[in-house]
Amino acid sequence: MTVSNNKIQPINAGNHPPTTAGSSHQPFENFFDDMDQDEQRSNSPLQEGIKKASENKAFLSLRWFVIISICSLILLSSVCVYLAVFIGFHQAVDELSEKVINDTKSKIVIYIDKVLSQMSVVSRLSAEQYSYGLVTLNFYRNFFYTPFKLTGLSVGFAFGYPSERYSYTIVGKEGEERIVYSYQPPGFIGSIRDAYFLNGTIQTVNETVDYTVYEVSKKDYYNSSINAAKLMGSEGAFTDPYIVTNGTLSIAYGAMLYDPHILTSTGEKVLKGICRTVMPLANIVRFMREKITVLQNGYVLLQQNGTDLVVVGSVNTTSFDEKSRVKMTDIIDKNAGQLMKDIKERYVTWENVPNKFFISSMGVNYYVLSSMYTFENIEWRMFVVVFENDIQLTTTISIAASVGVALLVTVISLTLALIITSIVLRPVRKLKEQFELIKVFDLDNIQRLSTNFVELNDIYKNLFNTVTWLKEIRSFIPDKVLLQLREEEGDNDPNTPNELESNNSNAHHHLQSTLGASSFTITTTSDNSTSKKLSSTAISKKESSSVFKMGYSVKYVSILHIRLSNYLSEFTPNEIIRTFPKFVSALGSVTKVLQAELQIISTDELGVMIETKKRSCKDTAQECALKIVRAFEMINAQLKNHHMPEINYSIGISTSESYVGNIGNHSIRYYSVLSESVKISQHLSLLALNYGLRILIDEKTLIGTEDKYISRPVERILSSPGLHSVPSRIYNVYCLEKENLVLDDEWLYELESKNAIAKIQELHSILKLFSRSSNESNDTASGMESIISSSLAKLTNFITEYPQDLSYKRWFRLFEKFQDMLMRDINAVDIIKNYHVCLENTVKTSIETHTEYGINY
Repeated sequence: MTVSNNKIQPINAGNHPPTTAGSSHQPFENFFDDMDQDEQRSNSPLQEGIKKASENKAFLSLRWFVIISICSLILLSSVCVYLAVFIGFHQAVDELSEKVINDTKSKIVIYIDKVLSQMSVVSRLSAEQYSYGLVTLNFYRNFFYTPFKLTGLSVGFAFGYPSERYSYTIVGKEGEERIVYSYQPPGFIGSIRDAYFLNGTIQTVNETVDYTVYEVSKKDYYNSSINAAKLMGSEGAFTDPYIVTNGTLSIAYGAMLYDPHILTSTGEKVLKGICRTVMPLANIVRFMREKITVLQNGYVLLQQNGTDLVVVGSVNTTSFDEKSRVKMTDIIDKNAGQLMKDIKERYVTWENVPNKFFISSMGVNYYVLSSMYTFENIEWRMFVVVFENDIQLTTTISIAASVGVALLVTVISLTLALIITSIVLRPVRKLKEQFELIKVFDLDNIQRLSTNFVELNDIYKNLFNTVTWLKEIRSFIPDKVLLQLREEEGDNDPNTPNELESNNSNAHHHLQSTLGASSFTITTTSDNSTSKKLSSTAISKKESSSVFKMGYSVKYVSILHIRLSNYLSEFTPNEIIRTFPKFVSALGSVTKVLQAELQIISTDELGVMIETKKRSCKDTAQECALKIVRAFEMINAQLKNHHMPEINYSIGISTSESYVGNIGNHSIRYYSVLSESVKISQHLSLLALNYGLRILIDEKTLIGTEDKYISRPVERILSSPGLHSVPSRIYNVYCLEKENLVLDDEWLYELESKNAIAKIQELHSILKLFSRSSNESNDTASGMESIISSSLAKLTNFITEYPQDLSYKRWFRLFEKFQDMLMRDINAVDIIKNYHVCLENTVKTSIETHTEYGINY
């Protein structure tokens, strides 16, 4: 087998760099002369830029601009407020009042939407978990308590035939609520209740045992939920408000429960019961009383559509006995009942009531807004009642308050304007000083600043990062540029020449270090040896504090090589433009989650390097490969839907100790990985492509992960990494199938899965044929014959079950060949133990196959 066109070539340790004659080396002085000439050429545009900047002088102080702007804005705002109050207030007050009222109504609608949606979602999610067999009887108590703890909702299951129910119920009067776990086990005619504290701890077991016959199928909440859901064609519905036994007025939502065994096996939905979620309407009443105010004395009422019954209200809507519902016309608080009676007398039916109107009742004028509230199968009519005196009072108070506040705000604002301007501009002044230092590259005197303003603090951070980078590259800037900058600023510091001389020396040392770090040998006189030694030490210290650390470090890493065999041949350039971002984005998401590094080698080859500290890198590499396969499966499905060719891909994984780090110099740096895994992963991806497999891994990747992932042997390969001090070796190659995970399902399916996994894992025994342990049975021809016979029997079964798999057929033919060799060749045992496949780069001509024209290299 031949591998060609490799993207990453191994390092040839035997190559030596060319040598040059000493006379051809350019003296260091000439290097600096060239730099001086470059500086002179670059100074001209720099001077022009500085000259242009000086010509565009600013004429306005930022400090006075901010002060004048703020004061003008305040005065203008005050004048506009006065005009709005005295000229347009009476016209706007009605709109303002209506807006306040509408906002109040919107708050109520949003809150009711939230709680009803919460009931619907909790009930449907709980029902779905039951229908898919995710919750069982043993966990009902904990399962039902979680929604109550998080949302205050009472959740339970009720089954019609046979009668059976389990739920938490909120009982007790408003402010004295407690919960009981009420259940009716199969075969029991009544109800059993356990008392609980609100924190979920049990108070009394079997607090009550009621033998009164309780049939779920005959209860209104059960049948009404099912009938309403069928009528709407949904998975659940709300019931009408009702008074819970020993509780308060509540509303319930019933979601359909289906037989989990039938649903998961056939997908058919067979109704078995409902998941009932109950919420006391006292929650909505509490919200209205605590959070809602309609001007001064206004209130809100919700009426059940089609009846005279009240649902909730911000006034008292409970009956004297607290066991029956109240009509709209019977409410006593704030004479609301009489008002509702007058409204009904005027409009005859509730359906004829307009959206907004004025009405007088018992000598008091009211402004009433009426609207319908609907949510799924709920239809409630909302009345927002406003006292007309409240609107007039609001007008009077607003005029007096707005005038007084406007005057006070004007005085205070003008005072604060001066203080705020000083506070805001102080960081700007500091920033100006920092930029003055940057302008002349006086980077050592720049301090790391901070402020309480987030935006300015971000600027300070970015400035500090910029200064850090400028310090790194300052040695590459010609000294004449720095000198000219400081001369333009009139810098007469006597230390400047020394500083420039120091910079010049640093540049000289840097150049020496750069040349000395290469493979060239530079001969110097004995006088310069000490200087070079000290220079090298200084550069070493300087690099130790550099942003990028240079040199290699030994790390244990895993390399994935992804090969797209048909991507360039079957996809047009336009298709590549459309598809390449999609799968690169998908692979990037996978590597980001697993903290791996995605490397794009070419359009049809990609690499992933994994080096993790929290878990094994080879474990992460195999998980990453399986996720990449799933990503490509989804991508290919999309390509198929768009009538485009599918991407044929293969993945090779290798793990080893590697040299990883930055190499190069200060001007050119390259992140390098020296590892035999680079070449091996390429070979494995090519071998997977030829065998029609997706993922191949080497022995080092497999060891330690056998219990986590399912794999099977594919081949034995002789590696030739081409790295210094890394010998060639024969290693086994395995096909990674999937994660070793058996889902908790029906016992028969679970048993079949475990047997199938064990059957695949048995294939590892065929590698005993190549073992070199002294106590193995393959040391003799008879022992090897026994292993071969056993392996052939296993392979026959797998070929029958997976006839399209080329690797099984190859093993079968190979073992048949081994069997024949044992009968013919006395050295067959050693030959078989040394069996391997070579993957290497070769060069062939077009007449290679003709013996008479063959060319020997």
